[in-house]
Amino acid sequence: MNWRRIALLLRFDLRHSVFRVRGLLFLIPFALLWYPILRNFDRDVSAWFRGRDGMVIASTLFDVDVAKALFLDNPPLLSAFFLVALASAPFFTILAAHDQVASDLGSGFFRFLSPRCTRQELFVGRFLSALLFLTCAYSVAGIAAAGLSILTDGASAVTALVYLAQILLTVFLYISPIVAYAALVSALCSSALAALLLGMAGYVALLFLMWLGNGLFADAAPFSYLLPSGLRNHLFGVDPMRSTFAAACMPIYAFAYGWCGWKVFGLRNF
Repeated sequence: MNWRRIALLLRFDLRHSVFRVRGLLFLIPFALLWYPILRNFDRDVSAWFRGRDGMVIASTLFDVDVAKALFLDNPPLLSAFFLVALASAPFFTILAAHDQVASDLGSGFFRFLSPRCTRQELFVGRFLSALLFLTCAYSVAGIAAAGLSILTDGASAVTALVYLAQILLTVFLYISPIVAYAALVSALCSSALAALLLGMAGYVALLFLMWLGNGLFADAAPFSYLLPSGLRNHLFGVDPMRSTFAAACMPIYAFAYGWCGWKVFGLRNF
């Protein structure tokens, strides 16, 4: 595997897809989510998150310790960004990464590339391109949130930037296995639309299977580990042991989905 060729494939894919249909299909909904959230966040909203009503809702959704860590110990705007980013990550990740190889498998474009690089380089290059694209998008939104947090929450620049770095690292770890899942689905399909529909439907089906399977066990939830979303609530850093375990599991999920995707891609005919 030649990393120089992988870097060339990565740059080529980013340059020729970001502002075309595949990229705009992600960028437009992504902007439509974050622009109104960031635009309407002000000092009153920040005070509400730190007030009784906000804490009651946050404590209901998570628990008291998580609510305090998010909205009392850290800037509320960045914590809200953290929550929304993790909650919406599966949808936006599949939207951005669904067509890693599907359309080129259907069109036969890989016949042109295969004499110049290996299948493994093609697969890894497309995976890293999708991951970098998402990382840049979340970083831009996070930097905007950090700037607003300094103005509205009264947080110092150092505090906001350190917390932002923690958030972006966590989001990166969380989206990595979902990009690998999208790579697996993309390798199964021969069109972008089929990959998008199968990716979304498959993820919802796995969530339903998790809910149904866990309902059979009174005191345990073994099906929660089918997807990284089962460990999402442990990523907020309140319990160091659970947070470390959840973060360590993300590369394992990414490797498992990525290995399955690579095996499927290796069997496809160009």
